[in-house]
Amino acid sequence: MPTKAQLDAASLYGGIMEEIKIRTLAIDAGTGGLLPLHPLIIREHCHLQLRMICELIAIACLVAHGDIKGPKIKQLRKMWAADKIMEELEKLHPDFYPQTMAQGRNELGHTLTPVNPQPLPKSDLLKMYGKCGDVLHRGTVKTLIKRGTVQIHFPEITAQAQKIHDLLAVHLVVLQGAESVFVCVLRNKDDNMNAQVSIIERPESPPPSFEPLPVSG
Repeated sequence: MPTKAQLDAASLYGGIMEEIKIRTLAIDAGTGGLLPLHPLIIREHCHLQLRMICELIAIACLVAHGDIKGPKIKQLRKMWAADKIMEELEKLHPDFYPQTMAQGRNELGHTLTPVNPQPLPKSDLLKMYGKCGDVLHRGTVKTLIKRGTVQIHFPEITAQAQKIHDLLAVHLVVLQGAESVFVCVLRNKDDNMNAQVSIIERPESPPPSFEPLPVSG
């Protein structure tokens, strides 16, 4: 049976997913021409949201693995940089990163099957995080000269936002010891498209079924 700490972590995890959805919508507004801003500012706006989402994913991983004990985890709770959090989490628990799943159904109920290849591996997310940081600096005179014309269309940003959605749409996080997992549905059709989180104990591979647990946004 899930502990109170795990249930609290699941609720907070779901809240982080809701914030990611808000920031994804902000990206859609920028790339869809719904913001009355110069394209240069829209580009920066979108990259800021992408970078914040990367940080939120790292923090969500930290929340999910809050039951890991030791002084190192206490230090991580004071960090915000996605690359630093993930680097240290991997040392404590190599399988900490979200795993994208395909949701199906059989006579027993809902089923989850791993998606291969994963839409946004950890290494790709960290590359995205670093690139967003580069965009959000004005750069040197040399880089300004190289920049050239102002970009009006943003297919690369749209593709990156889609990868984030694909990663998180239905995913699980294996907790330390592999005795339980968080399962998250980013937009549950049966609950007004709210994020839903479940805790499954001692899953098989893949987890056989789950019943969504409502999470406040």
